[in-house]
Amino acid sequence: MEEMGIMRTRIGWLALVLIAGMAQAPAAVWGQEAPAADPVHRLFAGALHPAAPETALEPEPGPLAPADYLGDGLIPAPLAPVDSLLPPRVARGQEVPPPDPVFPVPLYSPRPELGGFFFDMEFVFMRQTNPIKNQTIAVRGFQSTDGSIPGTVPGQFVGSGLDALNAKQASGPGTFVPGYRFGLGYRFRNGVTAELWYLHLFNARFQAGATLAPPPGQLDPALANTFLFSPVFNFPTDFAGPLGVDVAGGAPRAAYGIWNAAEEEIIKFEQRLDRWELRFRIPIWETDYDPVHNPDKLGLRLYGLCGFRHTWLWERFQWRVVDRDINGAAGPEDVAIYSNVVSQPMYGGFLGWGFEKYFGHGVALTMDLTGVGYINFVREIARYERGDEQVGSKRANREYTIAPELQAHFNLWWYPIEGIQFRVGYDVIGIFNTIASPEPVDFNFTAPAPRWEHKAARLIDGFNVGVGFIF
Repeated sequence: MEEMGIMRTRIGWLALVLIAGMAQAPAAVWGQEAPAADPVHRLFAGALHPAAPETALEPEPGPLAPADYLGDGLIPAPLAPVDSLLPPRVARGQEVPPPDPVFPVPLYSPRPELGGFFFDMEFVFMRQTNPIKNQTIAVRGFQSTDGSIPGTVPGQFVGSGLDALNAKQASGPGTFVPGYRFGLGYRFRNGVTAELWYLHLFNARFQAGATLAPPPGQLDPALANTFLFSPVFNFPTDFAGPLGVDVAGGAPRAAYGIWNAAEEEIIKFEQRLDRWELRFRIPIWETDYDPVHNPDKLGLRLYGLCGFRHTWLWERFQWRVVDRDINGAAGPEDVAIYSNVVSQPMYGGFLGWGFEKYFGHGVALTMDLTGVGYINFVREIARYERGDEQVGSKRANREYTIAPELQAHFNLWWYPIEGIQFRVGYDVIGIFNTIASPEPVDFNFTAPAPRWEHKAARLIDGFNVGVGFIF
C-alpha cells in the first residue's frame, strides 16, 4: 500500500509538471504565425494572375532560455518546452493569414496556392473603322422616259442634277458603341490560368436620307428638284413604279422606274463585332512584393500568352427607295431595297506576352500584347429586292484571305477586398487585309457586283470597365 501511495504521488507531480509546461507553450494560432502582410497582396497572388508566391512568411525562432544560478547551487530555471524552441511547422494551407477584416461573402479560398475558378464581366465602349467612302447615289431631278411631260423629249434629264444622297453621308463621324464581355476561367496550382471569354459590340448605325424637300436655294419653279433620280439599269417591269401619274402633266409612268422621280431615298450602314477567345497565361518571371521588409520594392511579373481567337466582323449597307404617285400613294410594290453585306468570320491562334506591376495597397497595372494570323472566311452578298420581297436579284461571293492582327490591352486593377477585383482599361486592335466595300452600290440590277476590296488596316479601340470574382 505504501508503494502504491508513492506511485500515486509521482504520477500527480508529473501531471502537474506537464500541465505547467503546456501552460508556458505559445498558442499555435495560425493567424499569428506570420507578420501582418498587405491582405490585398494575397489577391494579387490569386486566380487572375499567373504566378502566386509560394514562399511562406515564417517567424524567426526565439532565443534559448538561459540557466539561472539561484543561491549557492546550480539550479536551472524551468526551460520552455522543446516545441517552443523550434520554428512552428506551417502547413501549406496556413501560409497566408486570414483577411482582416473578414467580409461575409462566399468568395476566395484560404488556400489560394491550390488555384480555383474565377469569373469576370465588363462593360465596353468601343468604335470601329467605317470603310464607306464617296459615291453618288441619288441626284436632284428626273429623266423623261417617253417625252409626254410638257417641254421634254424622250431621255431628257430635268432638274439640277446636284447630289442629293452620297454614301459618305453614312460614313461617320466615327462613334463609340456599347457592348459587354464575360469570362470564366481557372487558375492551376502551378500558376497557369485558362480563361474562355466572349465579347459583343452592339450595332453601330450610320444613316442619311433625301426627300422631296430640297435644300434651301435648290427649289425650282417647275419643282423638278423635288424628285430624286438614281441611275439603276437592267431592272424588270416589276420595278417600273406606280401605275398612275407620278409627274404632273405626263402620262402614267412617264418617269419609268422606282428610282426615277422617286420621293424618298434612305441609306443606312451597320456594323457589329463578336469575339470569342480561349486564353492561357503562363508565368515566366516575377519578383516578390514585400511590404514589411522592403516596402519600396514593387512586385513585377512577366508572363506569356497563347490560345485561340475567333473574331467576326459583320457589316451591311442598305439603300431604300420609295416612288409615290402624284397623290402621294405608294405600296410595297413601289419600294426598292438594295443591300450589300460583308460577313467576315476569322479564326486563328495567337501568341503574346504580358507585363504586370504591383504598387501595393491593392493597385496594379498590366499591359498585354498579342498577335494572331487569322484565316478569314469572307462572305459577300449584294441584293436588290422589292418591298414585298416577291422579286429581286442577288449575287454572292466567297473569299478566303489571311488577316494579321495586333492587339494591345492596358488595365489598371484595384483589389478592395479578397475575392473581388475592379479594373478599367483601354484596348487597341488593328486587323489588316480585311475586306470592305467603300463604294457599296452597283447600279446594275441584273448582276450587282460592287467593288469588294482588301482594306489595308481596320482599327478597333475603346474603353472597358469590369469586375471579377475569385472563388
